[in-house]
Amino acid sequence: MFMLAVNATYRTVRGEIIKMVENGDFYLAAQLYDQEAIVLLEEVFDYLSQIVELNDQAVIDVMAANRAEYRRSFIMQRYFYRLLF
Repeated sequence: MFMLAVNATYRTVRGEIIKMVENGDFYLAAQLYDQEAIVLLEEVFDYLSQIVELNDQAVIDVMAANRAEYRRSFIMQRYFYRLLF
């Protein structure tokens, strides 16, 4: 499932669990939590881990590009400075 679908399903299950607890069906709520909510939470955390890894890689790529651009501009600045003096 996609992240949004998993999250929506988790919220639905969580709502059902809350209703069960409000009605005093603690055993059924615990069963539903153990059978469905835990699995959905693990899927959500897996998606979040993947997103964090992608963000980390994006930051590394952007930093490398920025450093390369800085080096080019620094070299050009020194080159033009030498031309002037």
